Amino acid sequence: MRKGSDLTGLPVVAFDTGEQFEKVIDIVFDRQANNVLALLTDESGWFSNANVIPLRDVKSIGPDAIIVASKEVEIPASQMPEVAEAIEQNTSLKGLTIMTTDGRNLGKINDVYFDEQTGKVEGYEVSGGIFADAYSGRSFVPAYQTL
Repeated sequence: MRKGSDLTGLPVVAFDTGEQFEKVIDIVFDRQANNVLALLTDESGWFSNANVIPLRDVKSIGPDAIIVASKEVEIPASQMPEVAEAIEQNTSLKGLTIMTTDGRNLGKINDVYFDEQTGKVEGYEVSGGIFADAYSGRSFVPAYQTL
């Protein structure tokens, strides 16, 4: 299980050349499927499309780098409609209120934990606020218990 924020800033290294060619800016998340789809490596601008590395093309996620087969796995987000849609919606999980299926407010999402092989979200790091965090720390909430 990986923590989403641990990936941001990591260099992406091509296995075939050993060259670092990008850094992870963010993870692209499909809220409907509760799944991590890709790693955002280049944000779109006035004249460019966002570039991503589909999670299926990631060979290894280590503490110091992400390994992919080659530079060719980085593609424009427009080549994956579900990724392009998630980027266009520009919705971040961070700060969203999380509730149990029986209607209890657990706090606000601070981070996401996911399976690095499948991309399936396993749970969330939840903050109950500054005082709650200082007193008891942040909580881990399994994804199947949330709304």
